[in-house]
Amino acid sequence: MFMTKNEKIQKYAGTLQPLVLSLIVALSSSINFNFLGYGFIVALSVIMLEVIIYAFNYISILKLTVFTAILSPGFRLLLTALTSGSINMLLIKDILPDVFYFLTFGVVYTLLRQILNRDKGIINFLVIIFFSDMMSNVIELSVRGIIFDKNLLLVSSVSIIMIIAFVRTIIIGTIVICINANSQLILKAEHDEEYKRLVILYSVFESELYIMNKNSVEIEDIMKKAYTLHNELRNYEVPKELADISLDISKDAHEIKGDYKRSLEVLRQNFIKNYSNNTVHVNDIVYIIKADVMQRISARELNIQFNTTIKTNFIVSKHYELVAVLRNLINNAIEAIDKNKGKINVYIYEKEDKYIFEVGNSGSSISQSDLPHIFKHGYSSKFNEETGDIQRGIGLVIVKDYVEKLFSGTIEVETKEDYTNFIIRIPKISFES
Repeated sequence: MFMTKNEKIQKYAGTLQPLVLSLIVALSSSINFNFLGYGFIVALSVIMLEVIIYAFNYISILKLTVFTAILSPGFRLLLTALTSGSINMLLIKDILPDVFYFLTFGVVYTLLRQILNRDKGIINFLVIIFFSDMMSNVIELSVRGIIFDKNLLLVSSVSIIMIIAFVRTIIIGTIVICINANSQLILKAEHDEEYKRLVILYSVFESELYIMNKNSVEIEDIMKKAYTLHNELRNYEVPKELADISLDISKDAHEIKGDYKRSLEVLRQNFIKNYSNNTVHVNDIVYIIKADVMQRISARELNIQFNTTIKTNFIVSKHYELVAVLRNLINNAIEAIDKNKGKINVYIYEKEDKYIFEVGNSGSSISQSDLPHIFKHGYSSKFNEETGDIQRGIGLVIVKDYVEKLFSGTIEVETKEDYTNFIIRIPKISFES
């Protein structure tokens, strides 16, 4: 039966990885010390082998230990040959028991893993390691006694073997705990980054969803006006084609409204439903926003100092909407400062029965003529005199609507020559639902 290309690759990979790992164990065998006297060596290679078994528990342990049984003694012989220039029979006899140690370790470990079930955690792993190490040392010492015609397997020797196995197990346990702790820290950091990204993404999504809802209402208004115009035109002597155009506009607006409605429903069912049923402390909200803002400031190489001061902490259920409010104000502040040096300050505190949010910046101030219009839909003071382009942002419209309609709060702006400050006041009761 012929193997496919992928099957051949998997077969070679299944052999190559244990071979490479056994080479690492073999290289570490040069670090050792004599524990029981002549001939009985405690090598670092054993600890290295056990660490590799834990980290790569999916590979064939028998293959790993067979390769190690060949390479570890072989490496020691090669090292001796290179340093002393010769290999004698005494050295071969001294190294030969290592082969039996690794072979025994592989067999005992594999059997105990099948008996105790390898998926039951660290305790089982350490128990298997202890008995595998102890039994392998017993076999090694027995072989060594046969080779040198000495009775090395005494009660005292077995006791020391048990102590060595126990100490090595403690060392392995410590290493395993450190590995797991480090993995948990990395996983937590990745989870935190993903969560921060999700919160920011969802707040942007909330803003866009608000725009779609608002546009849906406006489209309906256009549809009604177009249909009314069609009926009115029928009372006058105008070409039928002209009256039909207004009817077509009404029909097209109706189709667009239907598409918007379907899109909104899909987004609500598949996105909002999954991510809106949790609460976050305001401290965490500011932390997430600050991480996002600092990243954008760095990416755009802006000379902006971003400061946050939180005098009170409380739970926010509508945290995506609050993130959208604060981010829109901060985005406006960044645009106001642009390439100039400046500061953005976020200050959150409580006063009587309200929570106060202040977002201020030292960028360009808002003119007195613009102040009455900044919260109006489509209004913008960002006009390019050279190109005639105007950016009709709706960020402040969303902020005002969210603050007033969603949080039952108020928003006002104070602007001076070198500082603009938005002040939001929200009743505490709005965060209790």
